[in-house]
Amino acid sequence: MDLVRIGEPAIVLSTPEAAIELLEKRGNIYSSRPRSVFAGEVAYRSAKGALLPMGTQLRRFRTLMTASLGTVPSKNFRPLEDPETRLMLRDLLQEPNPAKYRGHMQRSVHSVAFCTAYGQRIDRLGAEHLEFYNSVERFFVRFSSLPGVRLVDHLPILSKIPLVSRWFCGEAEEQGDKEERFFRSCMDQAKSAYVNGNAIRASSWFAMERQERFGYTELELALLSGAPYAAGVTTTLGSCETFLLAILLHPHVLERAQKEIDTVVGPERLPDFRDFDTLPYIRAMIKETLRWHPFTPLGIAHATTEDDVYEGMFIPAGSTVMANIYAITRNTEVKIFLAALSIPTNRSFSSFPTPKNTSPSVFLNTTDPLVKNYNMTFGFGRRICPGQHVATDQLFIMMSRILWAFDVKPMKGGPKLTEIHARHGFFGPPVPFPYELVPRSDRVRSLIMEQAALAEEDVRAWKTLDYDL
Repeated sequence: MDLVRIGEPAIVLSTPEAAIELLEKRGNIYSSRPRSVFAGEVAYRSAKGALLPMGTQLRRFRTLMTASLGTVPSKNFRPLEDPETRLMLRDLLQEPNPAKYRGHMQRSVHSVAFCTAYGQRIDRLGAEHLEFYNSVERFFVRFSSLPGVRLVDHLPILSKIPLVSRWFCGEAEEQGDKEERFFRSCMDQAKSAYVNGNAIRASSWFAMERQERFGYTELELALLSGAPYAAGVTTTLGSCETFLLAILLHPHVLERAQKEIDTVVGPERLPDFRDFDTLPYIRAMIKETLRWHPFTPLGIAHATTEDDVYEGMFIPAGSTVMANIYAITRNTEVKIFLAALSIPTNRSFSSFPTPKNTSPSVFLNTTDPLVKNYNMTFGFGRRICPGQHVATDQLFIMMSRILWAFDVKPMKGGPKLTEIHARHGFFGPPVPFPYELVPRSDRVRSLIMEQAALAEEDVRAWKTLDYDL
């Protein structure tokens, strides 16, 4: 179908075998992006890592992200994730209005995501800062997740003609100017923080280290360094909200998770990263949360760089290829070709037998590689989200500590649980839903306050962003 770009086919992959075979095994020709003139070139100045086509610039970007967010370096952010989550628990405990719970979780997530980019934290999320960040996300969702939304994407010459370009690209230019000012300011503050020794080595540090070798301009340095912050807030926050909705609708999951935490951790301390390997059900809950409500149900579109043939179907170079993650995780009888994963067998599995319900136990004691190693919510192959390890860590520490500290209850006088709809299959978090957090004991209350006081001392080591646009 010619859905995305005039004259160029768009292919939607709705089975795991197709997604794995094409986007991973044949990733050398399926890892580019469709050309994005309006957003990628005009607004993002051709420096948006997620939209870069295959080539030298993308390889360099991935090098930066691996150096700062890979399996090992991602653990460098745990010393901030820990105190930020303790402060979040205190704020949730003291919040009398459940409608404001989201704001406290949001600040915590913002702080960690910003740290992964610029090595600093955020202690206050002001209205102007939040509105700016929301505009960044709205623009990306509207014009980047699915290319070809604007005429200039089909007729790039329109972006080069004076006066005409303003008519067709004015909104992109205005958004790009705002983002450039913000990320340049962040980069300047990061440089100062690194000199003073009160910032963690984040993507900006590694970009500065390689600036001369990679030939980055100051603008490219600022924009490419900001990628983890631009992409790492709403995805993580939305997943945490999905988790809360899931246990609200499935209280037996809440009970089993709290039982595991009570057994392993006990009431005298908070869960921490030392418990990661001994809380398998919590780890399964993270995977199930990401499966149950994938934040980007179609991911970000790939593009082919060469002609190809798959199961007798011709796929020309320049085709747009999308993985329908939502459909793949909703198929009750997903047929897995294990040969695609270099396992010499071919059989059928009921990978997700009750896809509409939350069932973390599916991920325990399984031999199905799709389930055991589930991470498709983060993407595929060479375009998989580089921040997946930080996101998993943050979800673990947030989810385990919320479960340790609170019972999640339906709001008194609120809608019936049967009236709450998650809005699965749409881009973004679930629809807002009412709930309340009830402390599990008086000991929990006192321990949260004690730990928050210690956390206030811990975060003094980091410089805080001075938002000024």
